[in-house]
Amino acid sequence: KYQIFFFRKHCMVASWMHRETNVGDKVFVFDSDVVPYRTNVPLHNWSYLREDIILYERTWNTEIAAGNYLVTNSEAARSFLVRWAQYEKEIPPGFSSADNGAIHLHLIRSVNLEPEKNGTCGQKYYSLTEPVTNLGELNVQGMIFCNELCQIC
Repeated sequence: KYQIFFFRKHCMVASWMHRETNVGDKVFVFDSDVVPYRTNVPLHNWSYLREDIILYERTWNTEIAAGNYLVTNSEAARSFLVRWAQYEKEIPPGFSSADNGAIHLHLIRSVNLEPEKNGTCGQKYYSLTEPVTNLGELNVQGMIFCNELCQIC
C-alpha cells in the first residue's frame, strides 16, 4: 500500500501494535541509524508518561523528528500513525523530507490549529517545489514556521 518506507513504517507500527501488544502497552520506535546519547538513562523512565505519542524536537533547530518516538497502544495513537502514513499520497512536488516534513502539518491539523485544507501551513507544505539540492531558506523556513505554531499548544 505504501511505497515510501518512512510512511510505511508508521502504518506497520500501528498494525503490529494492534495485533501483538495489549492496549496501554508502550512501544519505542527507533530508526536504525540512531546513536544512543544518554545510555545511563533507562527507557523505563519514560514508561510512566500517559500521552498517546511522544515525539521530540531536534536540539539544533525547531524541527520535529519523525524517526524515533514513544507510542502507547491506543486507538487514538494507532489512528494518528495511520493518518500520518497517509500523507504519502499528498507529498508535494519538491523535497519535503517524506514523513519528517509531513509530521509538522499532521501535528498542526491533529490539534486543530489548522483545517484539513487551505490553511497557511498546508499551503506552505503543498507548495514545496525545490529539489533536495536546493534547500533555500524559503523552502525550509516555511515548515519551521509551522512547527513554531505547534509550540503554542
